Amino acid sequence: MKKTIILIIGIALVTTTNILAQSRKYISQFSHLQGYYNPALTGYEGSMLRGFVRNQWAGWEGAPKTYFASAELDFGQLSGQASGDILGKNAAGISILHDQYGAFAETEFVASYASRIQVGEKTNLRLGAGLNYRSIRLDGNSMTTE
Repeated sequence: MKKTIILIIGIALVTTTNILAQSRKYISQFSHLQGYYNPALTGYEGSMLRGFVRNQWAGWEGAPKTYFASAELDFGQLSGQASGDILGKNAAGISILHDQYGAFAETEFVASYASRIQVGEKTNLRLGAGLNYRSIRLDGNSMTTE
């Protein structure tokens, strides 16, 4: 009975909620955006701050501009347990992306968490989850009739 109720609630949530997966911006600097594209890679290289600016077609009105910043924190490094190639078991991160192109402006915030499980002597399994908030705005004053 309990499983049936949970199943009904789950189906109701899925049918009434708009869930999107794999809806990230396409940017070629994957090495800077590992935790953004794949939450399991959060803290993969340890604690760090990253950021970049992309300004395409500079000087053109409405040219695409992208700003990205992220912070990743490996809890093992924070407590002093991680050393060398052995990083901590848990990591968390946040990423902020702002993309402006023409009359559109998109802002995205991603909170991610990753956990590492040691499978063998030199083998690890990483699991991750991310929570994403995205806002897309259209500025009608920036539009032209041409």
